[in-house]
Amino acid sequence: ATVAATADDDDVPKLTRPGYYTVPSLEQLRTYKPARLARVTNFTVGLEGVGTVTFEGETDIRGLDLDAIVLFRPKEICVYPEEARSPPCGEGLNRPARVTLFGCWPAEKSSRPPIKDPVRLREVHYERRLRRESDKIGAAFVESRPPDRAWVVHVHPFSRYGPPDHQHHDHHAAPGGLVGGPSCPDATPASSSPLPQRHTP
Repeated sequence: ATVAATADDDDVPKLTRPGYYTVPSLEQLRTYKPARLARVTNFTVGLEGVGTVTFEGETDIRGLDLDAIVLFRPKEICVYPEEARSPPCGEGLNRPARVTLFGCWPAEKSSRPPIKDPVRLREVHYERRLRRESDKIGAAFVESRPPDRAWVVHVHPFSRYGPPDHQHHDHHAAPGGLVGGPSCPDATPASSSPLPQRHTP
């Protein structure tokens, strides 16, 4: 009987950052034949407690250096942080994706504590603001999911995504100009806030 070869180390994606994982797992991917690695359906990369990104449809993941391609920080994700490594739209991981960022609680503008009270979240119309922010950067709002305040959007093309109050100033704009993409806005301005004056900017 003929036994087909499984993928070698050059074909399996590289991912060594602590806390990062893939779906299917790296262990599973090592059992795949090269032809199957070229057509992985809904490939996902995640960082425990921070977020996930699922690339829709079939993706060729052979030889991808995920350490260099996918970067998560709290409330932020960037795919292809180095512009020179970004492939054309539709190639590599620069493709339609579903992004989930955890812990996207808004913050009061003065004291900066996260707003977790359901009543206060309704008062500041937080989900409506997430929808507006999604539209602003060309992402399609999917849902805002309590209790972990996961913000889910559909994006394409890919860029850097994270709340405006959590952008890292050492970043450079990614291709497409979508920096600031799915955002976790702060609470509403003082003029529309029902909180006492001491909580307003």
